[in-house]
Amino acid sequence: MYVTAGSVNCRSGPGTNYGKLSSFSYAETVTVIETRSGWSKTETADCWIASRFLSENKPEPAPIAQRPRYSSPSRLFEAPTQSGGSCGAKWKCGQMNSCSEAYHYLNECGLGRLDGDCDGVPCESIC
Repeated sequence: MYVTAGSVNCRSGPGTNYGKLSSFSYAETVTVIETRSGWSKTETADCWIASRFLSENKPEPAPIAQRPRYSSPSRLFEAPTQSGGSCGAKWKCGQMNSCSEAYHYLNECGLGRLDGDCDGVPCESIC
């Protein structure tokens, strides 16, 4: 399997409540030996990765200029770049009204600070 996110935490158990043991980078290869409740156990490091960040297909090479991990303050007030939703002035988990809104701000607006432990799950207190 291949890692499809920029950096993915590998945890001691199948869930975000388990501690981080290591991490994998974009396009890195891992061998999966077990899956459970949306999590995949890797033989590579004997730890668990959220399955949504893995693919059987090798991902395209990463673009040279990638989106910054954290948004700069000026980003908060820019017009949305995609027509699918708004990237308003929210910038922290306490301002999110739902888990889906937190995912929108993480994935569509580039607000990486919502994913403090870099496991792909924003605002873990509500998601």
